[in-house]
Amino acid sequence: MFFWGVALLLAVRPARSEPVPKLVNRLQSEEPQVRKEAEKQIIEDHQQTIAVLEGLIEDSLRGDYASTIMSSLEKGKAPDPKYLAAASAMKILGELRAARSVPLLVDHLRFSITRGPVSPRPPVLKDFPAAEALVKIGLPSVQRVLDQYKIRGHEVGFRFLTARIIRDVLGKDLAKRYLENSLAAEGDLVKKDRLKELLKSY
Repeated sequence: MFFWGVALLLAVRPARSEPVPKLVNRLQSEEPQVRKEAEKQIIEDHQQTIAVLEGLIEDSLRGDYASTIMSSLEKGKAPDPKYLAAASAMKILGELRAARSVPLLVDHLRFSITRGPVSPRPPVLKDFPAAEALVKIGLPSVQRVLDQYKIRGHEVGFRFLTARIIRDVLGKDLAKRYLENSLAAEGDLVKKDRLKELLKSY
């Protein structure tokens, strides 16, 4: 646990020519070029941090991780530290409002370190760090989540998570109208049926 915690902190601290406080101070410079260079460096550091976090998630969540986590939970053990690190990385991406990470987060929407893929306990959003991150990222998440639901709506928990994300981002009334419009525009019968099921959540 300690190793992965330290590794995560080191991984997300990109190499830079100057610390962030000094770069921020340079934004007050009267020289336009100095301000421009500071702006560029801050943005590059931010993007590098996001890229490192995405890589950590991809490296951690290989193979059938859901069964591995389920096995640990059934034995009363904590999940492997790499899964804890992936959950932390997802949380950070949400706080950073990393819109570029939406596809990756949707791919791992059902990832959880607190419950297995099938659980008698009703799901809650806090069990799913990717879903929480997508809500914080906001509007860029909505269409991607819905598109994947139309394909993966048969997966356990996917409908609950899709409904919750769209509702939390748009609000209940706007979410319902958005889904009704999507249903009207959808030509595929299987996807139409899934959208109808999703609308029942509202």
